[in-house]
Amino acid sequence: QQTKGQQMIESPNLSRVESKTVHIVATQHFDILWRRPLAYYRQVQTKVIKHVLKIIDEYPEFCFVFHQANVLRYFVENHLKEAEILRQRVRQGAIEIAGGMETIPDTNMVSGESLVRNIMYGKQWVHSYFGVEPAVGALLDCFGSSGQLPQIFAGTGHHALLAGRMPGAE
Repeated sequence: QQTKGQQMIESPNLSRVESKTVHIVATQHFDILWRRPLAYYRQVQTKVIKHVLKIIDEYPEFCFVFHQANVLRYFVENHLKEAEILRQRVRQGAIEIAGGMETIPDTNMVSGESLVRNIMYGKQWVHSYFGVEPAVGALLDCFGSSGQLPQIFAGTGHHALLAGRMPGAE
């Protein structure tokens, strides 16, 4: 049934669409520093990571995506017991690290070299600690979009992008 303003879309491949499996994967966005002291954000980040680990223990099919090396490094350095559990969940595939950047940059405010360094430093740490190579870029809450992003992500080994704010990408 249609309501005013809706348009019925007919698909000759409707049966194919109905047989597809859709995976919904939770993710997060952590401000490293914004309107509150750094210590506040570190407490929130720690609480969220521990909660994600608890959910995965209760529901092994649950998947989650983190995307800033800086946040994960702080957790690993300050929560040794849970750090090993986090490493296991990443290696098992229950947790994916997208992007692996140090932080989420405002990509219109820095040079291409700064973006590459942000990605490479983060990915190096993620690989050395977790033993994985992030292949999906992540810009969940960055302001602006540099025209250099496609070549930067391709050149740093990413084959897809988990995007947030993408002005002009209607």
